[in-house]
Amino acid sequence: MWISPAADNFTAISNSETDPLQPQDHELFTDIISAPESAGFCSWLHSFINRLLDIFGEKLSPGQLNQSLDSIFSEDKGWQQNRDVNAWGVKQTVLRVKESAGIAYIVCATTHDLPESDSVAAHMAGGRSLLQTFTALADAYQQGSAKALIPVAQSNTYGPFGPRGHFTLLEADIDNGIIQSAVLHDPKGGFVDMFYGGAGRLTAILRKENLIGDDFSVTVEHRGDQSLLNGNDCGRFAAYYAAKITAEGGLDCADKKGAVAFFAEHF
Repeated sequence: MWISPAADNFTAISNSETDPLQPQDHELFTDIISAPESAGFCSWLHSFINRLLDIFGEKLSPGQLNQSLDSIFSEDKGWQQNRDVNAWGVKQTVLRVKESAGIAYIVCATTHDLPESDSVAAHMAGGRSLLQTFTALADAYQQGSAKALIPVAQSNTYGPFGPRGHFTLLEADIDNGIIQSAVLHDPKGGFVDMFYGGAGRLTAILRKENLIGDDFSVTVEHRGDQSLLNGNDCGRFAAYYAAKITAEGGLDCADKKGAVAFFAEHF
């Protein structure tokens, strides 16, 4: 059987779900996906479809995204990382904190939008509930101004298709422990969310836990940076939005081109 010379240059890549591919890992495949005959038609077709649909890479699990956030918002870049034990007894970073101009920017661990926290679905979605996240925030920041950036794994059943399986980023402004505003940044357009109602689900959870009043609602921004048929890169967009907000204070200059460059650097 003929084997591509490029195979001689392969190095081992971790199979762990918590170890995201690094930029150098992507480079290992450059020669292999250049033509169907070099790696098999199915592999070539998979790469071709990803390029056609503007898909950067494989879908990230909550654990993989959280580990990527550790690298992006690392301690050597001035971020303080607060860790806790997750549902599987493994230490993970819960909060990443950096103060700027009197505001504490907090990049949180991935959080699911399920109303319960002890189901199999909740554990599969990362095991950390919205209540757990805001309880940690309230305990740590009872005074002063804080901006919490929370990657939300939308995990409720979506019609006959099973769990939604989509990452968004919740941006919450908190003053003296009280939520002042909350907006959900969705990298996709509004078509799919019209049937899912991600912001409404978060509002219901926060009201039930008495974290907001009846006159307060989470709003949503459908950015449209992620194409309708791209079901893989939502976690990367959530990380990109968090990085832009912490660096620039908002998403006015965020766009798809900038996101792709960010993916190449960090994923």
